[in-house]
Amino acid sequence: CWLMAARLDWGNAAARDAVAAIEGIPGVDRIGNSHRLRVQVPGGEDLQVRVVARPMGDAARTDKLADVARYELYPSKRMAVVFVSDHASAQSIERAMQHEIGELREEISGLAGKVDVLKRGKLEPGARLSAHDAGRVQELEWLGKKLTASAGTPAEQELRHEIHALIEDLGLRGGMKHADARM
Repeated sequence: CWLMAARLDWGNAAARDAVAAIEGIPGVDRIGNSHRLRVQVPGGEDLQVRVVARPMGDAARTDKLADVARYELYPSKRMAVVFVSDHASAQSIERAMQHEIGELREEISGLAGKVDVLKRGKLEPGARLSAHDAGRVQELEWLGKKLTASAGTPAEQELRHEIHALIEDLGLRGGMKHADARM
């Protein structure tokens, strides 16, 4: 029984970290003292988001990689549930929440493209940012703010590395083939 209580507290800590991570995201507010959020959607009704911590990924995997967060969207109800890993670090959860909020906003707006355009390779004519792309842009903005705040600290170099890796992964590095089409 003590193991169940410890696991429940660990999961609650992850959910608290996720709710705390939304501070500073414009248009996102906590609803009362709960694990629920109100997310403003440009040009639309607010979206209510519930945050739940739980085990993520496949327990049979030996590489120990798993999602930090993912969501389920219920557009007709203007609701979503963001699931966060009950074993992720607070910083990983903070970054993941930035991504998920950006992705949810784009998804619920109805303007999201169906194919990711922020990736290496040729850009299709008329392509639009997908919901996943919007989440990655939100991550990049968050990393930029963290970098500015960390100037002159040991974290600065790690954040620079993260930003460069994300820019590379998104196919946005200057001089990279087809990068100009994405700018």
